[in-house]
Amino acid sequence: ILMGLNNSKTTTESQEAEAKEKAEIKPTKVVIFRLFRQVPVSCSLSPSFSPVLSTEFKTLWFRGPLFVDPYSKTEVQKLSSMTDGWTLLSKERTYKTVPEDLGFALKYQVEYSDQVVGSKIFFVIPDQGKYVPRKFIPSKSTHSETPPTNPTNPDTFSVMTYNILAECYADAYTFPYCPEYALTWNFRKQAIIDRIYSYRPDILCMQEVQQSEHDNFFVPNLKEKYSFAYKKRSHFKDDGCSIFWNNEKFRYLSHFTIDFNDISKTFQKTPDLAARFQTNNIAIILHLEKKSEKSEKNEKNEKNSGKKPERLYVVNTHLFWNPEYSDVKLMQARDILLRLMEVASDSDTIVICGDFNSMPSSLVYEFFRFGRIKKLEAGLEYYCGIEFKHSLNLRSAYEELGDPISNITVSFKGCLDYIWYTPGSLKLISVLENLKEGLHNDGGIPNQDHPSDHVELVANFQFIS
Repeated sequence: ILMGLNNSKTTTESQEAEAKEKAEIKPTKVVIFRLFRQVPVSCSLSPSFSPVLSTEFKTLWFRGPLFVDPYSKTEVQKLSSMTDGWTLLSKERTYKTVPEDLGFALKYQVEYSDQVVGSKIFFVIPDQGKYVPRKFIPSKSTHSETPPTNPTNPDTFSVMTYNILAECYADAYTFPYCPEYALTWNFRKQAIIDRIYSYRPDILCMQEVQQSEHDNFFVPNLKEKYSFAYKKRSHFKDDGCSIFWNNEKFRYLSHFTIDFNDISKTFQKTPDLAARFQTNNIAIILHLEKKSEKSEKNEKNEKNSGKKPERLYVVNTHLFWNPEYSDVKLMQARDILLRLMEVASDSDTIVICGDFNSMPSSLVYEFFRFGRIKKLEAGLEYYCGIEFKHSLNLRSAYEELGDPISNITVSFKGCLDYIWYTPGSLKLISVLENLKEGLHNDGGIPNQDHPSDHVELVANFQFIS
């Protein structure tokens, strides 16, 4: 990654004199230097430079300001033209970095007769390295030696849900504890895709996916293995939900979307109440069929024999965020379950993923888990005439382990994300272990280690024949 400042390779005195005569600032070269953050490791930087430096040349190392986006050309140009704000660190050709350099721009400058003839900007950022996946915890009904999932076994599949924190919501005001460079999408998106590659889920549900990033980043990086369905939030919202599924394990049948703004039509006679439901949240309901290891010809013969093919409904949703709108979230949950009951039977296989913005003590959780609401909260008397009931028999994949802390900020830590499934048709094999305490800095994420304020959840299942 160390690039020469010019192309000359001569070391003669006449050429040095010529360099002196034509001294000028060369185009600044930029290096993204990744310093390991787990251990306070130092690393030597020794940029190549031609001609070989003689006593006439001075080499200087400076530390500049904290940077925001090391991939931004505008920021590079700004730093290149900046003369003030640099602190001299060393006059040696080689500089040994220290942990205090993390997050700062470094400048290596070469002068000939007190005139700058070349410079190079270094951005010292934490090395994300290769993401080390968390361990899987086997279900109590599964022996510990059972593998999390078998890529070649069509009866097993893995599901991952992840609110990736849309770029439009990742700002320093909301996350003041996160280094600015670690908030940039260029930094975070690589960490997100690394997690996806590490777990290789057969079904991937993401929330807060901006359409431009869905089209230009996720689809190009995942299209070799996955097909996808995407729904942008209604009106002027830039983000939405996406589902990617493994083409080798599942065959697409159909999908449809839900716009929760439509709930407001139920309350047309009470405009103030109807306005509460204009939250622009959405859901996707996808219908897949499990592929068999058998040939297509044998599959057709199996279908002709009357044997019912194994099919799966997958839901991805993002409910309204505001904790003061528990009624809205409950109605949004009801809308999902009613729509599912319209297309699926009680015996069908169902997986529901998403950011439900609801704690395990909430009415939303109670409704999903038990199929009814025992008692509405105070202030929700208006909804007493609405039936909250479903017969889908759902269970949280993390129920045995304990629903995880899936959203971690300075002001809030709790479980908002879930993977719901039908235990009558799916056997839970294992779930990804909960995030250990102390893995996040200053009490909140995102940070250098975690690219979102939410934690990814993964569960492994097996179809019950």
